[in-house]
Amino acid sequence: MSIPFRWVVVGIFMLSSALNYLDRQIIAAVAPTLKIEFGLNNQDFGYMLSLFSVTYALSSPMMGLFLDRFGLRGGFPWAVALWSLAGIGSGLASSFAGLLTARAVLGVGEAAGIPSTGKVGQLYLEPKERAIGAALSQIGLSMGAIGAPWLVNLVTPHYGWRGAFVVAGLLGFVWIPLWLLLEKRATKFPAASQGKATDMLKDPQMIGFILANLCSMTVYTLWTNWTTVFLTTHYGLAQSEANQLAPWPHILGYFGGLTGGAISYRLIGRGWKPLAARRRACLICAGFMTLTAVTPWMPTAGLGAAVASVSFFWASGWGVSLYTMPVDAYGPRAAFGVSLLTMAYGILQIFASPLIGRAIDTVGFGPVCLVAGVMPLVGYAIVHFTRSDKAA
Repeated sequence: MSIPFRWVVVGIFMLSSALNYLDRQIIAAVAPTLKIEFGLNNQDFGYMLSLFSVTYALSSPMMGLFLDRFGLRGGFPWAVALWSLAGIGSGLASSFAGLLTARAVLGVGEAAGIPSTGKVGQLYLEPKERAIGAALSQIGLSMGAIGAPWLVNLVTPHYGWRGAFVVAGLLGFVWIPLWLLLEKRATKFPAASQGKATDMLKDPQMIGFILANLCSMTVYTLWTNWTTVFLTTHYGLAQSEANQLAPWPHILGYFGGLTGGAISYRLIGRGWKPLAARRRACLICAGFMTLTAVTPWMPTAGLGAAVASVSFFWASGWGVSLYTMPVDAYGPRAAFGVSLLTMAYGILQIFASPLIGRAIDTVGFGPVCLVAGVMPLVGYAIVHFTRSDKAA
């Protein structure tokens, strides 16, 4: 049986998600080196992450509207070019201020990444397939996160930490012509008429999605930004040793995203409405994400990385499920709907990153992991009680 070409296009788009997170996560992989070179503590590093998050959050709604207006062909390559240039700029920056400026610009460009995956699902996939498509995007994100420590370990000994940023940025300019060549050959599903973006902002269900994302993505941001720091400070590993274990949460994230998508796929196949199926998947994932709380109590770095990996597995399943819900609910406004969730994630990181860093400096990872493990259950409760009766 031949694979429909639209799935090939979805797979190619998955590579853009990988590049998005590769450019973003190199900063986490070189964190110990940056802290020494610039004299930073963990709270200072958290503030640097927050600067990226500020521009990411503020730009997300604008990028969502931009993609809904100009589409994936007319708009998205410009976003990839912008974040690729910013990635290269991170490596070429000659001062800490220059590095901060490059990270701020990176946040603007990368704000288009996740909303564009919602647009892909709306254009190319049937409702029951959309969470699988989102899972492929999650695999792409995990590929980028896994690739960042690997690229740092490969490039840094020869060209320093700056070389890793330059190599990652150049890859974006390889992807753009590949996308433009293949995208036009895929069959798209006809789009319904678009509602007003302002109506979404008044919908309690959309507000619920946003608030749930603020609560639940604590686990995701913890292991995305702080795994290397966790392994070096909590277990005393060297940066190179920590970066050998740091990819494992994202490796399991491959399967976690597919698991979250498979849960709703099967439920929809049994007759469940799409949004109801996504909520059930969120409940299952939130329950397992409570394992985050015990991670720092593991006696060895290997076991700590293993529990963090299981935690991230279910965080990936949650993300796939929740980020597909605006696509189900708002159709042609999918990019704007998903962009509101990415805005919420950016806002979370603005405030959470310095708080996490300060908590690590003062009380360690124990309280941080405890809070992160409980918050997804709060997020599920919000999704449940703000659901639309029409959507079920």
